[in-house]
Amino acid sequence: GAPVKAWVKGIPIEDHAREQLVNLAAMPFIHKHVAAMPDVHWGMGATVGSVFASKGAVIPAAVGVDIGCPYQKLYPCDKSGNRSMMLLDAQGYFDHNPVGTAAVQV
Repeated sequence: GAPVKAWVKGIPIEDHAREQLVNLAAMPFIHKHVAAMPDVHWGMGATVGSVFASKGAVIPAAVGVDIGCPYQKLYPCDKSGNRSMMLLDAQGYFDHNPVGTAAVQV
């Protein structure tokens, strides 16, 4: 299969997410590699925080699985459910949510 490149240096990957990534990388339609971002975690249908190019296939389950989940912390809802466009403390967000640029093999 294809390699998995993960930008998660110092960040643990859940066992179920790791298994999903390895299984995905073994698929014949993966083009070059599967990438895992710092927020990688298990997802229904596809690993959240994973990115890959495919050849000869379109995989609808791999699109939009968990879009916007970290933004719940950035743009909170008031009691009526309306989104506030006031950005919360960005440094506080990044202190508790993994981000980075270092690639490591899974």
